[in-house]
Amino acid sequence: MFTGLTEEQGIIRKINKSSSGADITVECKKILSDIKSGASICVNGACQSVTDFGKDYICFQASNETLSVTNFSLLKHGDWVNLERALTLEKRIDGHLVTGHVDCTSKFLHAENDGFSKKLFFEIDKNFSKYIIYKGSIALNGVS
Repeated sequence: MFTGLTEEQGIIRKINKSSSGADITVECKKILSDIKSGASICVNGACQSVTDFGKDYICFQASNETLSVTNFSLLKHGDWVNLERALTLEKRIDGHLVTGHVDCTSKFLHAENDGFSKKLFFEIDKNFSKYIIYKGSIALNGVS
């Protein structure tokens, strides 16, 4: 589980796509403080398991399913991604509860100023609109 509050933005350093999925390496710093192999990291909203890490990077393998329902298939070297470590029971939960299970992608249409905030308008596949609740929480690229 995640909060939907980005801890860090990482940079795609390597992405190798194959018929099995994609091996992805992300340059990062902050989320490495307590990292271990197998740790769950939310990458642009998708829960991924760390397969390798070093002093300034993490690696994970994205399945074909993940590539089909996220923006991972569009990622390339140099792109920024939102990163968040999994929740622990000892921390305050700010934000919202986010599972890291992605259902679909959406298309950004436009933004409108609304005082202290902005209204963002997106288009999604009509098959998913029945799951959206008025004033419900939705995470976009892992941000609630």
